[in-house]
Parts: sequence; C-alpha cells; structure tokens
Amino acid sequence: MIKEDQNSPEILANKNGALPAKTPVLSGEQKIVTSEPFARAKRGVALTRRSAVVLSLGVILVLAVLAGLWVQSHANTNTSEQATQITESRNVLVTRSAADRAASGDYVGAQLELDSDIKPTTSSKDRAILYESKSLLAYNSKMYQDGLDFAQEAERYQPTANAAYMIAMNAEAIGNKQLALDNYKKALERTPQVTRDNAPDIAATYTQKIQELSK
Repeated sequence: MIKEDQNSPEILANKNGALPAKTPVLSGEQKIVTSEPFARAKRGVALTRRSAVVLSLGVILVLAVLAGLWVQSHANTNTSEQATQITESRNVLVTRSAADRAASGDYVGAQLELDSDIKPTTSSKDRAILYESKSLLAYNSKMYQDGLDFAQEAERYQPTANAAYMIAMNAEAIGNKQLALDNYKKALERTPQVTRDNAPDIAATYTQKIQELSK
C-alpha cells in the first residue's frame, strides 16, 4: 500500500483546517467586463470597413455621373454639328434651285423660293446666308437696288465679309461710290488671315476696288 506524504500541501492544509488555494473562476459579469474592450475594437473594425465600402460606392457613383454627363455633352455636340451641316447643305440646295429658276427668267419666282426658306429659319447666321444669296441672285439679274436691300438685311443679321462685299458690289452698280468704298474696306477688314493666305485673290480684289474708288 502506498502511504500518503504527510508533509504534502493538501495534508498540511487539512490538518490546519484550511482548504488549498484554487484557480479563481470568473463570473458572467466579470467575463463580459473583461471582453468588452475586445468587443469595442471588433465593432470599430466593422464600422471602419462599412465606412470604406460606403465611400467607395460614393466615389463610383460620382464617377458614373461625370461619365454620363460627358457622354451626354459629347452627344449634344455631335447632334449640334450634324444639324448645322444639314442646314448648310439645305441652304446650298435652295440657293442652287433659286439660281436655276432665275437663270431661266423667273426672277420673282426665284426670290419667292428663297423667301419661303427664310420664314421658318430662326438662326441669324442662316438668315444672313440666305439674304446674301438673294442679294447675289438680284445682282446677277441686274436688279441692283434689290441686291443692295437684301445685302443690307444680311448685314443686319450677321456682319460678315460676304455681306459687306455684296453691299459694295450693288452700291457700286447703282453709282453709290462712297457706300461701295466703305464696304469694300469692311470686307477687307473682316477677311481673316487664313483666308488671305489660302485665297489671296479675294483680298486682292477688295484692295483693287478700294484703290479704284479712292481716286
């Protein structure tokens, strides 16, 4: 038989009426209190992740909106350019048709054709171009006073080198030398440098007329 060691801590404690020390056991409240900092840290990490996700979604949304606006703006620009090209092409066709009619002897009908195209036109630029066409048609038909009136109307809508030139030609044809001289000068002043470089004959014509009428 194995004898117990009389000097062991358990035996001595029993002899002295004391219980041996035990490992303390934490109560439920103590466990909760002890683990609270870790829970807070965990919640903080979760909130940080959630905030990062929300921020990322916000950035993506902003980029999507900006991309949409760019596409819309680009589409509007292309649509505007196409509309301008269509209008200019139509004006050319109308002018040719009217010129053919005037060449066949129907001057009044030709002018009425251009008038019918001017009425629905709201663009000042397009109206000016059509009135320039009316002025040129009148000049070619030797209806110089009509040509002058139409050219001045074109000038009112948009003062360009062409409008000034049409005023000058028709004014010169009816003998209004000063008005012709003033508008040949305007035509030269309004001619951009790129036109002078690419089509020097245009500026040369204005310059020659100015010299002739200045004598």
